[in-house]
Amino acid sequence: MTSSSPPPVDLAALERAEPGWERLHLANASGPTWDWLADHPDRLRFATFRTADGALAGRAWFGPGCQGPPGHAHGGSLASLLDLVMGGAAWASGFPVVAAHLDIRYGRSVPLGRIMRFDARVDRREKRVVYATGAISDDGGQVYASGSGRFVILRRQQLADFHAQQPETCDGVVWTGDPGLSGEFAEGF
Repeated sequence: MTSSSPPPVDLAALERAEPGWERLHLANASGPTWDWLADHPDRLRFATFRTADGALAGRAWFGPGCQGPPGHAHGGSLASLLDLVMGGAAWASGFPVVAAHLDIRYGRSVPLGRIMRFDARVDRREKRVVYATGAISDDGGQVYASGSGRFVILRRQQLADFHAQQPETCDGVVWTGDPGLSGEFAEGF
């Protein structure tokens, strides 16, 4: 069964910053754009930004390669994006983390081919656990999916091991090669 393709969209719109947004390239072993989520041009495309209050925001496009229900994005693609941006919010706030628990709530189906907005932020930290929330919404603020998560801060040796295995994985957002790191993160070890 085939579905009709979504109408063409100006994907350059993903890169346009709103007032108070600063472009932020999340990084992993594949490069600066988390290409493991977008390894095919018809799947997910997105751009992340840091907001004036330190949260993450951006825009995402769910292409035909993300299809679940006919004409709509699969819930797993929404969950993947929320996992990425909630964890990314923690990393961008100086907490190198891995997900321990995610709770995703689906409110509306996301039509394929539509540019959506996402937001994510760190809500609090308790010892080695960072709590974050995120949402995917339309331009009018209608929430289509939201999530919350508990993320565990990597121990210094775990982070060093990740860096030793794939140095490019930790470059960019937080890891600078400085084994001392800085701020509250370093004090937690």
